[in-house]
Amino acid sequence: MWRRRRSVRRGPRSQTRDRTTVELGKVYERCAHLVDGLTLPHPFDVTAFVTGITDRPVHLLPVNTAVAGVCGLLIRTRNADYICYEQGTSRVHRDHIVLHEAAHLLMGHTSQVGDLMPELDLTRVGQVLGRSGYSDQQEQEAEIVASLIAARIGPPVPAPRDSIAGRLEASLDS
Repeated sequence: MWRRRRSVRRGPRSQTRDRTTVELGKVYERCAHLVDGLTLPHPFDVTAFVTGITDRPVHLLPVNTAVAGVCGLLIRTRNADYICYEQGTSRVHRDHIVLHEAAHLLMGHTSQVGDLMPELDLTRVGQVLGRSGYSDQQEQEAEIVASLIAARIGPPVPAPRDSIAGRLEASLDS
């Protein structure tokens, strides 16, 4: 016996969810358009990619980001950009963190340094963007761009297992 479904009441909660879904869809489309226009090095090397996305020098710095409560950090100065990533993580995670921070550069994201790090000398640092969550639109965009780039390049090529780097990588990834 077939039963007729009761109509679902659409209240303010559903309308908010629908509006959020539409907005996220627009963010995704904008990010996908940006990534579609990128020329990625082949074979992919995250350092080569990052240093080629801007006319300014970009330096990758392994740091203990756990102290700051973030996974990665983009610091923009007058003369160069610095992408800090967690030094004690796997290569796959490191590359994703670096791609996320590079996505901030690609998207032209900005931040108010004084809000994030009031103790910094603002005459030396232009912008700081930190990554600990994905609640605001800039963080969502950066995460989507990083994920789309990672999807385009495919899975990482592992280091040979007989090398020291390969054995170390295997121990971190397991």
